[in-house]
Amino acid sequence: MTARTAMVLTVVLLLSAGGGAWAIRHEGTYAVGDNRLQHLPLRILDYRGSDERLADSVYAVLGNDHNVLRKYTAGVGRPIWLYLGSYGTAKGGRPSHVPQSCYTGQGFSIEDWRYVAPPGRRSGNRINRMIVKRGHERQLVLFWIQSHGDKIPADGVELNLLSLRTRLVDARDDGALVRLSIPIDASGDESAERELSRFAAEVIRLVPEYWPLEAKVQ
Repeated sequence: MTARTAMVLTVVLLLSAGGGAWAIRHEGTYAVGDNRLQHLPLRILDYRGSDERLADSVYAVLGNDHNVLRKYTAGVGRPIWLYLGSYGTAKGGRPSHVPQSCYTGQGFSIEDWRYVAPPGRRSGNRINRMIVKRGHERQLVLFWIQSHGDKIPADGVELNLLSLRTRLVDARDDGALVRLSIPIDASGDESAERELSRFAAEVIRLVPEYWPLEAKVQ
């Protein structure tokens, strides 16, 4: 896609999304009635999870409707951290903060950042893969936006198209930011990659089953 085509598409999408948003406002809006993501299993594969919590001030900055933060461990192995930040139709189709900003704001540098195929899927979609570093600490991070339950947009243009379609067809535009991270220890990058990818494939499979339910509010 050329830069000119992308620009034209963006303008068209913005105009169309504005019309869709106007229609939603005048027909009623949706509010999250049941945040089922909080019931995501505490046991995933051979990992057991525990609920954790950030400071209220952090959640205020994130601006999501609901947040789930879990620490999953398998025996004495290294932990996998799971964060889910869900936002309903009223939030406008995408999160206000993204992981790369959060990590750099905490003093991490981004050592490597690329797009990879979603683990466990045979689609053309992509998710973000980062290695971040702070001093001697290194982490492997996978994150993506999941929309309308089981959709993982490949990029910003596809997210806009999906947002437009769901607003016009279903009068909704809900989504969630999903982030997974694991420390990279002496076993190396490839070991962390295998472990986190295996866990991520199961999370991608589970999230649609626990997608929040929205109810129309006039």
